[in-house]
Amino acid sequence: MVHSIAVIGLGSIGKRHVENLCRLGVSACAYDPDPTAQRVAQGLGVKLYRSRDAAMAEAEAVIIASPSQYHLSDMEMALSHGCHVLCEKPLAHVLTEECETLPERFDAAGLVLACGFNLRFNSAVVRAKKWIAEGELGEPLWARFIQSSYLPDWRPGTDYRKNYTADPRSGGVIFDVIHELDLALYLLGSARLETAAARNSGFLEIDSEDIADLVLRHDSGLMSSVHLDYVTRPAVRIADIAGSKGRLSISIPDRTFTAFDIDGSVRVDSIEDGNNDDDYLAEMKNFVAAFRDKETVVADGYAGIDALRIAVAARRQCKLPEVLS
Repeated sequence: MVHSIAVIGLGSIGKRHVENLCRLGVSACAYDPDPTAQRVAQGLGVKLYRSRDAAMAEAEAVIIASPSQYHLSDMEMALSHGCHVLCEKPLAHVLTEECETLPERFDAAGLVLACGFNLRFNSAVVRAKKWIAEGELGEPLWARFIQSSYLPDWRPGTDYRKNYTADPRSGGVIFDVIHELDLALYLLGSARLETAAARNSGFLEIDSEDIADLVLRHDSGLMSSVHLDYVTRPAVRIADIAGSKGRLSISIPDRTFTAFDIDGSVRVDSIEDGNNDDDYLAEMKNFVAAFRDKETVVADGYAGIDALRIAVAARRQCKLPEVLS
């Protein structure tokens, strides 16, 4: 094998992954048919292949950062080449049998399948996970997750109306901000969709849904609400969870962690270490260690399917257009 990891897709996230591989001293190659992306590869000093098949043929692992409508076929090809995979979210846009069985098929082949849920590496989320697991919150009773931001601010210099986010079948906030669905499942356990509502505000001149609200019923009986939108300024990304021993609140971008006792007194009020770059680097370290050192994957393929299952159910309940399988 010439290269350790092949990166498929060199958009903003693919470029970030290549840079992190270089920081970790891991050999990388890439594939992207876009001429602009090919110049990115040249600037990063990585070998660029003319096809994804050729790139995967010389790799032990693959990072799938292609446009999300190609994720499923990319994973299938990586599996056929015997490659470990870190796939960006969402894993797919459909729940065919082939899609739902991907984690089991990777397991059967002795391969790692990880999903790019980088919020699991956010230090405030890590502390919240530990706080809940150790019983500091008591029995969780309700939760809300809010991800509100302004889509035109996401990628300055690009026309968001021509991006995948604007596609009513594969874009929109439910698929695009599936991170919050995973966060609810990660912190509070398995769940099913209780109800969902979505709309296109018309404010952004795109065809996909730009506002959505979902309610999940977790196996414990607890219900959590998830609000997602592309239209809010200033942005906010928070999680509030109440339990029998108090309440905790975290802000994802600021990494603030605040825990209240039942009498309203503050037990903990801290700003956790790290930044967004640290999260992506930790995600990459975990992926490499998973197939080299048998380290446990923090966000595996099963987590990707669990979140996708809720996203697909929500979109169907909202009667949003579906990708043909």
